[in-house]
Amino acid sequence: MSNPRYFRGRPRFDEIRYTVLPAARQILAVQSGQADAAMADTYDVVGAFANHAYLKTWATEPLSIARLLINPDRPPLDRKAVRQAIAHGINRTQLATLITRGPGLPGSPGVVAPGDPWYNPRVRTYPHDPARAKALLDEAGLRPMHLDLLTSPSPVVPVLQQMLREAGIELAVRTVDAQTRLALVAEGRFQTALAFHIGAGGDPDYLRRWFTGDEANQFAQGRPFAHPEFARLAAVQVRTLDVAARRRIVHDMQAILAEELPTVPLYYRRFYWAYDSRKFTPVATRGGVMNGIPLVENKLAFLIP
Repeated sequence: MSNPRYFRGRPRFDEIRYTVLPAARQILAVQSGQADAAMADTYDVVGAFANHAYLKTWATEPLSIARLLINPDRPPLDRKAVRQAIAHGINRTQLATLITRGPGLPGSPGVVAPGDPWYNPRVRTYPHDPARAKALLDEAGLRPMHLDLLTSPSPVVPVLQQMLREAGIELAVRTVDAQTRLALVAEGRFQTALAFHIGAGGDPDYLRRWFTGDEANQFAQGRPFAHPEFARLAAVQVRTLDVAARRRIVHDMQAILAEELPTVPLYYRRFYWAYDSRKFTPVATRGGVMNGIPLVENKLAFLIP
């Protein structure tokens, strides 16, 4: 890796000054020349560098996901119609745009993000429709409905409350610290909970890990999804070497998730790199570290494509 012909004529990896300052100061560090690269999580950084001669911005794939975890072991969430009413009650496009302060990417009920090579574009979509949500609850004899929401502090909470209130669902919010939330979710002591974590965008085996209890990342853990066909497909896809055959299986897994809704993906978040283009240009390294998530923080970003 020391041969300079591999490095685009720019400094070695260990010569790039990547800032680890608090988030609010990272972009300022790049602007002032204290750092060569920094990452932000909202779109407004793009405008800040739009006309700069050499400081540029680069958007990652949507690697982070915000989702509403649902506990189907707690009535009335054991009824699919209720879970579908929740999905119809949330304007995911509006929520994504509001929270990311830019062109938001609404969650797919099949979990895999649109634009991902493994995305199934034919999953059930649940367009925002408060009237349909109320009708589903009325048919089940469950309106008005009251649900508990377990969360850590987040600007998503009041927006979600208002959207679901218009759909006939009142959320009673229980705000706790992150570690308490993780423990309560792991123990099944919740009805609904908010989860925010990275992990979308890598190898699609994350669908198996997240929903069958094999996920090591605590922030991505929810309740195991007790669905025999999903479990069978999850086990088969991880052993399938033919890409086309595996894609069909993964598409079927997404279709089941979208129909049964053990979770409602709210939106995906891109990250925005600000960087000194004279020294470094970010490159996503799909299939690399951390379960194949296409991260920039990888020395492969310095190799000639």
